[in-house]
Amino acid sequence: MRIDSGVAAGDEVGIHYDPMLAKIIAWGADRAEANRRMSRALERSWAVGVKTNLDLLRRVIAHPAWLAGDVHTHFIAEHDAALLGVPASAGATEDALRIATALRVRAISGARQILPAVQVGWRNNPGADASMTWLIGGETLMCAYRVEADGRLTTTVDDRQETVELMGDGDVIHVGFNARRFSVRCCDLGGGFTAVALSVAGQTFELQQPDPFARADAEGDVGSCRAPMPGRVVAVRVAAGDHVVAGQALVVLEAMKMEHTVEAPRDGIVAAVPCSVDDVVKAQQELVIMEG
Repeated sequence: MRIDSGVAAGDEVGIHYDPMLAKIIAWGADRAEANRRMSRALERSWAVGVKTNLDLLRRVIAHPAWLAGDVHTHFIAEHDAALLGVPASAGATEDALRIATALRVRAISGARQILPAVQVGWRNNPGADASMTWLIGGETLMCAYRVEADGRLTTTVDDRQETVELMGDGDVIHVGFNARRFSVRCCDLGGGFTAVALSVAGQTFELQQPDPFARADAEGDVGSCRAPMPGRVVAVRVAAGDHVVAGQALVVLEAMKMEHTVEAPRDGIVAAVPCSVDDVVKAQQELVIMEG
């Protein structure tokens, strides 16, 4: 195996070059051996804090056409249904939800100063189990839990119950479910595991607890259309005062050697267009402001 990387802490990743931060190279006596080595390397790879194409690469390397050597420049387009936009498996998502809950409960238990011997979620009048809510993959999911006397968690997701036990610390932990034992990688993204990244069954998950005090009207600029990635503005299709409909093209960006169209999220009136052709914009920079 060989891993090439050309970035270090403090480096700026600009928009003028191919955004490759690292690459993995595998070799073998034949294609099958090289493929096995690459598959294992991808399964063991772990990167958080930036978006990567690891999950896509794992699907490519396991595709029957790839294994047969039927590879060409339109490979991904030809097999897009099996490679692109594939949701995480329900089982792995549920495992990640239970593990994140167990990590958060363990963090709370270790940080408490008042009555530290009392189990998290304890009630003197037992009723419904305590629960935690997580944002994961654009969904809001809930995991109910009960701390048992031996420290394990009995967790419930969609009426399915499993006991969870965490063993070890650091960025690799061992997890015990009812009849399963496996290792996962984890990274505390929010302090006290209020947000966490997990690698479960070769899939990467990022979970975050929603702020219970956040106000719906303080979520941001609901009328803003922002750049999905860094790029250069190559066309502006609207002006202030224009009436637009949902899905209408507003701005075209050039990024990663491709053009990306920013569309209107709803019907409305353009209030302002704070960008111009040839502007170099950052990810999430405001391009068009809508009203009405």
